[in-house]
Formats: sequence, C-alpha cells, structure tokens
Amino acid sequence: DRDVTGVQTCALPIWFHRELVSLVTELGLADYFSRMDGLRRTPGGDSKAAHLADHLAAQALDPRRVVVIGDVADDAIAAEHVGARSVLVSTGMMSRKSLQEVGVPVASSIPEALDLIIE
Repeated sequence: DRDVTGVQTCALPIWFHRELVSLVTELGLADYFSRMDGLRRTPGGDSKAAHLADHLAAQALDPRRVVVIGDVADDAIAAEHVGARSVLVSTGMMSRKSLQEVGVPVASSIPEALDLIIE
C-alpha cells in the first residue's frame, strides 16, 4: 500500500468532457478523481500544454508540486511547458523506446509510476 495522504488526482485527457465523465463514471472510477477536465469545445487549435495550464490555474495548483502521468510524449512536453514533472507509462500508445527518448522516467504501469513519484 502507498501512503498518498494529501495527494489529489485529476483526469485531463484531450477528449470531450461529457464523454470523459460518462466513461469514468460508468467504469466506477469517478470517486478516484477530484477533478476531470476534458475538451469543452470542438477539437483543433488547443494545445495540450494550454489545456494543462488552464486545468492547474482553475485549481490554483503550483505546477512545481504537480506530477503528470501520461502515455505519450506530448504529456511530458506539456508538463515541462507549465513547469511540472512527469512520468510516462508504456501503455502501447507509443513505443517504450520513444517514451524514453523524451528524457523523463518511464514506467510499465500506473502503480510503478506512482512508486517512482513517491520515492
């Protein structure tokens, strides 16, 4: 078991908000997230970094105290852009080698990513 006292978890995919909330709720995972922010307008033109910056600002979160867990290089790039740390998880969206080339820690699973963050 991991002691995650005081840890806040949020979902921030580049996916439509209504569908995101529906799916996360349907999967029984909604209670694990303090906030979910999907796209609220039509796709195109929004950068992942801007979406992340808006998400952090809406919660008055200091990016230096945030760790983004993602599964594509853009997640780490967005985190770096706002001043947050990141860990990438090799889910198959991108090859592990491609993720490692980004220069941030890469885990094989979410639990392993959490272990890297907590260390």
